[in-house]
Amino acid sequence: PYPTLADVSAEFEPLLHGRTTTTAFIAAYDGRPVGYVQRYFPHLEPDYWGRQELPPGIAGIDLFIGEPGLIGRGFGPVFVRAFLRQVVFADGTVPACLIDPDPANTAAIRAYEKVGF
Repeated sequence: PYPTLADVSAEFEPLLHGRTTTTAFIAAYDGRPVGYVQRYFPHLEPDYWGRQELPPGIAGIDLFIGEPGLIGRGFGPVFVRAFLRQVVFADGTVPACLIDPDPANTAAIRAYEKVGF
């Protein structure tokens, strides 16, 4: 069951119009788009499953690599490290960051462990 255009629009249109606390980015490599990453603050997200347990200021990230040729080649950890350095921790006010991959996505979990999650 693939999402419909209406499903995608409903989920991502608020990002395009600044109606969410999530900030979205397109990841580029060698000048071409290769993935998507977003930063959010769980304490500001009413539907986030773990927000009750987190103090304000902690960031969360979600991402995917959309270029099949970059999957399983070590790009993920490089991608995540760069995003953490350039965006998440760039202003010095974010004390920590979380990521919550699907427990069945062992490749992603290994990549995140290489970064320090």
